Amino acid sequence: METNSTQPGNMPSEPSLNNDQNETQIDQIVYARIVNLSQSSILPMNTGNMIPSQIQTNITDQQDEILRRRREGRRRRRQRRAQRRREQRAIEQAQRQRRHQQETQREQRRQQQRDQLRE
Repeated sequence: METNSTQPGNMPSEPSLNNDQNETQIDQIVYARIVNLSQSSILPMNTGNMIPSQIQTNITDQQDEILRRRREGRRRRRQRRAQRRREQRAIEQAQRQRRHQQETQREQRRQQQRDQLRE
């Protein structure tokens, strides 16, 4: 593809005055914008543009009551769960005792049968 050597930028020895001027203008614009932003007032903060840890929590009596009921509900659930576990353990313990008793009785009967056979 042919290029016209008279176009600006195509000659290696051509001075880069245009580029320097453009960069200077860009630098001036950026600097002016930075100064403008640094002098402007800070945006007002509201709960929409704050992270949760920045939001001030004003606990009202109503909110406090809601939290208290939640804690109480969790406590009751834990108590019911613990009670069910205790009941289940008691049932399993009773079943183990019954099995042990049955095995003991079987063993005693077998021993009696052996003793009768020996007589």
